Amino acid sequence: MSLLHAEPLDFKSTWLRLEKTVTILVTSQFRGLSSEEFMQMHTLVYKLCTIPQGREYRPLSPELYFELRTHLKRICSQFAAEFLASPDILHLYTRSWATFNVGSECINGIFAYMNRFYLRDHCADGMVPVDGVCATVYDMCIEVWKEVVQCDAVAAGMLDALLDEVTDGREGGLVDYGLIKQVLHIYQELGVRANGSLVYNADFSVPFVLHTYRFYAEEAEALIAESQGRGVLVSSLQKMHARINGEILSASRYLSPDTVQEVAVADLP
Repeated sequence: MSLLHAEPLDFKSTWLRLEKTVTILVTSQFRGLSSEEFMQMHTLVYKLCTIPQGREYRPLSPELYFELRTHLKRICSQFAAEFLASPDILHLYTRSWATFNVGSECINGIFAYMNRFYLRDHCADGMVPVDGVCATVYDMCIEVWKEVVQCDAVAAGMLDALLDEVTDGREGGLVDYGLIKQVLHIYQELGVRANGSLVYNADFSVPFVLHTYRFYAEEAEALIAESQGRGVLVSSLQKMHARINGEILSASRYLSPDTVQEVAVADLP
């Protein structure tokens, strides 16, 4: 049957089927799609993007795109609420991101026809820019995560948890450097926010360097004050240099090289 004579789909019921699949893909760690399920969803998207229907008798690509975007925002709002309520925010964040990212790639495949035609002509870099429309569905998924999940409250909670881990290590405790590195890798993957700031820099690197400076400044002041009364200032300074060198060595296990360099050249005591 040609598209000129194809039966239009009921948008609401079709979207409900797609919505259920989207939810599973970005929230269920152990549930994927079979090849048959994938093709069924792909075909639904294709039909909504090609068959003229509705009052204006046109394909419903814009409506489909923004329904998807709105639904992802709802899901990401739930993620953010769960992160803020969790005593183990770092592990929950990394697990949720892994599922969301893989699911977003699958969703991008399901919406491939939309990528090739509607988004190609209507993204911010295309011929007819539309506010809120990204170059691909995958890009849109990541933008929603940055906007909704990586909000100020979650970013602050993540930073506190990361700095607590680092501080424990400085004070002789056990540190999960692999977990810290995993979080920071995600931050680097997220790239640039809509305001032009890098997620990695704004949410970790800049406050981390400042926190490190303050931590060792306070430690140095206390050590110097104690040593002056005992006449062992030189050995105390040597101890501080050894501590800072140890910090740089530890930091190289999870920081980007640029941030390690910032710590190394910072005006530490």
